[in-house]
Amino acid sequence: MLAALDDLAIQRAREALVADLLPVLDDLDQALPCLEAEKNREGFEILARKLRKILGDLGLRPIESLGKPFDPRLHEAIARGESDGEDGIVLEEYQKGYLLGQKVIRPSRVKIAERREESQEENHGKGKDHRD
Repeated sequence: MLAALDDLAIQRAREALVADLLPVLDDLDQALPCLEAEKNREGFEILARKLRKILGDLGLRPIESLGKPFDPRLHEAIARGESDGEDGIVLEEYQKGYLLGQKVIRPSRVKIAERREESQEENHGKGKDHRD
């Protein structure tokens, strides 16, 4: 019983640590594209790689979202966009989501596809019945 409580306490401490470090990783990921011409870019890339490695060793994995079907367990839909493709596919990722083991530590904040509806003008004369 005590071992199970110790394991639970360790898991919760790990989750809290990872959750606290995610904003730092986000900041590094946002800063890197702005540093293309900077001589310090390589140093920031090294820091980001090291932080990803440490977090990965703790069990953190990014949620792959782009082009995948929306899953409310993994994604938070914050926008919809018209698409000619399938309804409910993730079109854009605004914030990367992460899993710690099998637990969602932060869902991906995404834009999902909403199939374009043909207007009645486009449908008119195409043999479609518009009666209810």
